[in-house]
Amino acid sequence: MSESLGLTHPKTPHLILDELGRSQYETPEVLIEGQLYRSNTIPHLGRKPTMDAKSTDDGLPNIPADDDTSLAELLREHKVDGTDGGFWPCKLLRHILSRDRVLNELKTYTNLENAETYLNYIRPDGHDLSASTSTYLKIFALLLLYDRGNEIGNFVKEEVSDQKLPVCQHVGTKKGKVNLCRHDAPDRALECFEKWKPCDREGFETTQWQLLVPYFDFDLQDRAQHYLLPDKTILPWWKKEDHSHSSSNPTGQEGGYAFVSCVKIHPSSHGFHEVLRTIQLADDRFALKMLHDQSFNDDARFQNELEQLKRFNGLVHDHLVTLLATFIHQQKYHFLFPYADGGTLEQYWYRKSPSMDLATVRWISKQCSGIMAAINTIHVPKHLTSSTVSKYGRHGDIKPDNILWFSSSNDPKGILVVSDMGLSSFNSDKSRSNIPNSRIHGAPPGYRPPECELDGGTISRAFDIWTLGCLYLELLTWMLGGSELLEKFEEERSTEHYITGAKNDIFFDLKTVKGRKGYVVQVKPQVTKWFDILHNHPQCTNFIHDILDIVETKMIVVLSKSRTRASSDKLRAEFENLHSLCMDDSNTDYCLKGAPRPLPPSRAATAVEANLTEIAKLTIAELQPDLPSHDPSLDGKIRKAMRSEQLENIDYYRPIYDEPEQNETD
Repeated sequence: MSESLGLTHPKTPHLILDELGRSQYETPEVLIEGQLYRSNTIPHLGRKPTMDAKSTDDGLPNIPADDDTSLAELLREHKVDGTDGGFWPCKLLRHILSRDRVLNELKTYTNLENAETYLNYIRPDGHDLSASTSTYLKIFALLLLYDRGNEIGNFVKEEVSDQKLPVCQHVGTKKGKVNLCRHDAPDRALECFEKWKPCDREGFETTQWQLLVPYFDFDLQDRAQHYLLPDKTILPWWKKEDHSHSSSNPTGQEGGYAFVSCVKIHPSSHGFHEVLRTIQLADDRFALKMLHDQSFNDDARFQNELEQLKRFNGLVHDHLVTLLATFIHQQKYHFLFPYADGGTLEQYWYRKSPSMDLATVRWISKQCSGIMAAINTIHVPKHLTSSTVSKYGRHGDIKPDNILWFSSSNDPKGILVVSDMGLSSFNSDKSRSNIPNSRIHGAPPGYRPPECELDGGTISRAFDIWTLGCLYLELLTWMLGGSELLEKFEEERSTEHYITGAKNDIFFDLKTVKGRKGYVVQVKPQVTKWFDILHNHPQCTNFIHDILDIVETKMIVVLSKSRTRASSDKLRAEFENLHSLCMDDSNTDYCLKGAPRPLPPSRAATAVEANLTEIAKLTIAELQPDLPSHDPSLDGKIRKAMRSEQLENIDYYRPIYDEPEQNETD
């Protein structure tokens, strides 16, 4: 692990929890100026929850004051049924083992001279405990479970407190003999276990983990915390029967480098209730992202995504995902997020039928503007730019699966949020955001831009603009014809004209050139035609026309010596303007009245010279794909390509921006 994150190997750390079960590890400072941001739709949470606070969402049982059930029975009765075994959150322990109940129990032990003295060890009077205070709540609970509550004095005498858990087997123990020791004194057997049977000692060592479950919360500055959890830690995932959320996916979804699942956290094991209420999410459901343990560097993946999530989090922009916590458990890297109850944008497209009413059109306009602004926040993060050093970033994996739908207190139709920063990069000044195409294999297949196959191609901010343009074109397709029209568009643009010869639905063609060597790239004629088909749709409004024009002329553009894609900042301004027009009550025809354009004569986007990578050339030589041919005399002249070094530094490159003309040449 990088020293900048302050992480160590997950097998070695000792988990220390406070009275609420919260990790005492400090949050790693990987941010510029040490700041982590959350959504500004979430109120400031500068509060430290009180240990005995009663809440409607804490999941604590109602135990009558006159209940005479033994404490051991109460503990067993109210044990939380977890997906990885039962457990007792610290809040639940404090609720069951109240001062009155503990005192009554202690008074039954004839071997204890002063019950009040031991009460203050187990349940200290007062909420403001210092960090150095030793407590014995979990120790006492464990003793109760083994019918040895009267031995609490032995543990206090030997200072085996909650803070000394977990105990472990004595390193010098002979085979077949079980002695327990403190983790900070592994060579000395504890005398308080001397009269215990070996099976009870083993049971104590195992059972203690059921009381050492972590408590997830923001720190006192409302920042996501990082937890280093020992391998034996039981995570507070709740096995709760819940038939009200039929759309949730308990088995999770496998991704290229991560597994994402829906987990339920017991209400007394997290402090995110206020956050979840604000964004109208069920209090016990969360999205858990676990990185795969594969050949690539998980360490680097984790550090990169953690840094991006902290730099580009919800407070910076509403349309960026909010990170709740990160942790390492059993040598796996995890991220915890709010659960997107509406799923991904792709799932939304197939679940919802579009409507052209005013509220829906304005919502789509707002989401397009918001997503564009969120991407611009990543590309030009002014909140992270000092007066002397400019900062730049890029996302690198924009696709429908990485746009999540959340319910929102601010909009009954919800909000679309950009997620998955796993391929993101962030650099300063000259290094900017470009990554050579040796790593472009991470590009979303259907949205893959042409520079993936070009010498000098990079994952850059221009890369994001192409992929976002593809997403917007599909969004408008859904808007005009639902999932049926989306499927038709995918079918129309699916061809075998690619270096592998395999069928694909990417948005560009690679072609040979008639009468000479070399190749060109061109936006697929089927895609160009699709723009015309949508313009001609009876329900296509001037609002949709305007977005289609922006996407075709400024986003889905093959890079050339004389043309590049528009910057996110310019696009942000254009989409904000379109949204303002949609919100104008004096001209609702702009976004509601169909104004189809006539179909134009057959046309094609301008082709651009393609200087392929060596890998692309070798693939073509080996597989001999049946590439289409471009005839300059019939199909139009060819734009000159950028040099490799220009493509490598595409975010520097600023050619004179000209409006495209059919069959234009340089």
